[in-house]
Amino acid sequence: MVIIKVLKVDVYYGSYKALDKVSITVEPGEIVGIIGPNGSGKTTLLKTIDGILKPKIGSVYIDGRETASLKRREIAKLIGYVPQRLETSAYLSVLDFVLTGRRPYIRLGYTKRDFEKAMNTLKIVNALHLAERRMDQLSGGEFQRILIARALVADPQVLLLDEPTTNLDPRYQVEILRLIEKLARERKVAIIMSLHDLTYAYRFPDKIVMLKNGRIYAIGKPEEVITPKNIKEVFGLEALVLKELRAVVFK
Repeated sequence: MVIIKVLKVDVYYGSYKALDKVSITVEPGEIVGIIGPNGSGKTTLLKTIDGILKPKIGSVYIDGRETASLKRREIAKLIGYVPQRLETSAYLSVLDFVLTGRRPYIRLGYTKRDFEKAMNTLKIVNALHLAERRMDQLSGGEFQRILIARALVADPQVLLLDEPTTNLDPRYQVEILRLIEKLARERKVAIIMSLHDLTYAYRFPDKIVMLKNGRIYAIGKPEEVITPKNIKEVFGLEALVLKELRAVVFK
């Protein structure tokens, strides 16, 4: 079963083609990693799947429905998006911030069910103890967990994450990636995330999409895509891929 289908999309910024004939499919519970150098189209692809950017050519489907035919509120119920950066009010409590993720369902105001959903989602991401803390009092790892909770509180079928480990120390990087893995395995959320760290890309995703200049250079299982040859061609770096350690080491 395919939950996300991207079919031959071209995306432009003015006259600049940011994505060129990109096609991917994603199944429920699958973790897809998007890798490539800066400017290769990783964030653009995520925003296109989320409907923030509209393809000039091609289509994006979620659960068989073309996103172009869906209202923003409908997409927000199906897809949760965690961007690289998100400005928040420093004085907003964690609970109030997570509640904003329920907006696709809100008509007149938050209900008891919305508060219960928010608290349960904080529990899922191991952050229930942070509910009353202010957003400006969080560590980097805590903040990332709260961003994921806000994206999850609408019960989406798909979670998009733009470099979720950026600016985190190694402990929090691994914690966030294990949380993402748990969401995919236990809750069958389809995960699509961009990554810079090739070792993490080798270890956590089920499938890798390697982009170069807005095109798919390679797609497949991590061990098929993350190879010394492909790393050299796409990133311009000499590397060793240590399969027994599931690690990438640059020369």
